[in-house]
Amino acid sequence: GADMSINEHLDSNMSNSTRNVELATSVRLGDFNSMLGSLEPVFEIRLFNIKTGRSITAQQYAEQLGLAEPLFRGNVLTDYQKGRWTTDVIGDFTTRTLARAEADINVRQEIRLEPSSSQVLYCLGQPVTIVDSKLNPFGQFNELSGIASTGERRTDTGPIEYDVFSLLPATHQLNYKLPASRGIRQFYRTTHYLDDITVRVPFELNRLRELTNQIIKKETERRRRLEVPETPRELTRKEMTEALESHLRDSGEYQYSLEPSIVDPKIDPVEDFLFNRKKGHCEYFATALALMLREAKIPARVVSGYKGGIAHPNKKDTLLVQQRFAHLWVEAWDGKGSWMTCDATPADARSMGIAAANTKTTSLWVGVQATLSGLWNENILKMTLDRQEESIYKPLRELAFSVAAFAQQFMTSPNTALQTFWTLLTNRKQWFSIGGGVFAGMMLVLLVASLWGACRGLAWFRCWLTNLIGHPSRRRRRAVEFYERFVRLMQTRGLKRSPHETQQEFAEHVASAYSPELKAGGLDDTPELISRLFYQVRFGDEELSTADLNRARNLLDQLEQALTTESTRGHMKGVAGGA
Repeated sequence: GADMSINEHLDSNMSNSTRNVELATSVRLGDFNSMLGSLEPVFEIRLFNIKTGRSITAQQYAEQLGLAEPLFRGNVLTDYQKGRWTTDVIGDFTTRTLARAEADINVRQEIRLEPSSSQVLYCLGQPVTIVDSKLNPFGQFNELSGIASTGERRTDTGPIEYDVFSLLPATHQLNYKLPASRGIRQFYRTTHYLDDITVRVPFELNRLRELTNQIIKKETERRRRLEVPETPRELTRKEMTEALESHLRDSGEYQYSLEPSIVDPKIDPVEDFLFNRKKGHCEYFATALALMLREAKIPARVVSGYKGGIAHPNKKDTLLVQQRFAHLWVEAWDGKGSWMTCDATPADARSMGIAAANTKTTSLWVGVQATLSGLWNENILKMTLDRQEESIYKPLRELAFSVAAFAQQFMTSPNTALQTFWTLLTNRKQWFSIGGGVFAGMMLVLLVASLWGACRGLAWFRCWLTNLIGHPSRRRRRAVEFYERFVRLMQTRGLKRSPHETQQEFAEHVASAYSPELKAGGLDDTPELISRLFYQVRFGDEELSTADLNRARNLLDQLEQALTTESTRGHMKGVAGGA
């Protein structure tokens, strides 16, 4: 696949699956609860660098674009009323066909989308052009929302495969932005998109207004104290956005939870989240941030889609995105022609919640449920009445009479009844009769029920044992403690990681700032290795081995010693010079 060009034919691998997955065009706070616990696949994606002919991971491409994790847009939501977001209706007028582009494209994204009634064509970043499996131009692009789509409602029952071609920035971007063309900016002016539609805040959200003003006032005073000389000034859009985002994500006042419970149903759900329970998932964090930005007169909108994914178990270098990776984030207008990507949801807590959903859902009972569901669809829902009567109801009646007769016989002559039961078990011909088949079916149901009970008991025992030894989230917490130690070590040397700086960017920052010390200690690659191990835990959905953890600790010990030694040498030189 890596050697294929845009003009070569792509093999199609269509299936007859009937799954139906999509993001709704309106979102009520709490709607994501069921999605965030589902392992249902939505799409899979594999990327190639066209110029080098090599595959690149979705994570690598996301970081190059300025994203901490891969983000896949689904819908843009702008109108908020009483706990519900809805999409733009005016966006239909900004849609254009994606034709073959003449741009110097250098990334090909191969995507296989599961069956859905949605029109959305997911991709990473902004598409330049899209082609179908026969290399024909495919799909439309909405310039207002930045979302690609099929252009018409899907009526097929199978998955679709398509290729997205996009650009690869020459250097890592600090933050992903969606630029607006000159035509779209003119559209904003004529429709009052920036001065009305994306700054509306329901008038009843008075406490949200007060909190927004308090955060901005506190940040203004903090920056004034830090600036020399002290000069009173207003915060920039970027500074206000970072302050509001950090308050929700980093202050520790709000917690990520997949099971938020409403405390006061009489008030708006976003104020109930902000001031009462202070727990929720991405819907609540994104809604709070978007409305607080709007209160600060910064145009903002909410984007629904998917964030992250897992390595495909059967396909190399392929990211599998499931329903549990559904996510809401925010875009804020930077005042210079682009939408800034913002995310107030605590990232580490969200990752642990997704991992917990995987642990809860993958069980024997899930497979049994899926099998029974398929049997019900094929043999009940799609069966004619006559066939149901002949295959199900009549045998059930016969079985009921047989059971009643057997019970009566057992009461009068137990020996004869047991002999009849033994004859049924030892006579294979009876197994394939209607009555015998139903009897065998009942035995199968009893067996499944017994297995289910045993599995439930085993799950309870495992849960008890896990709590006794250590919760998975605490084990994962210990697994990334090495990176937190790395960050603290840098802070003691005056180098603090910015909230908008990815772990890889921070590693590059450290390598540049302490290049002489690292080179002297033979530790040139240590920052990059530490960040790579962090990504392995953070995004790879796996735990480090004891050997890797010991290796990380040893490297940090050496790094601390090298920096301390160089600092001591510098101090001694200063003393000698003074003497």
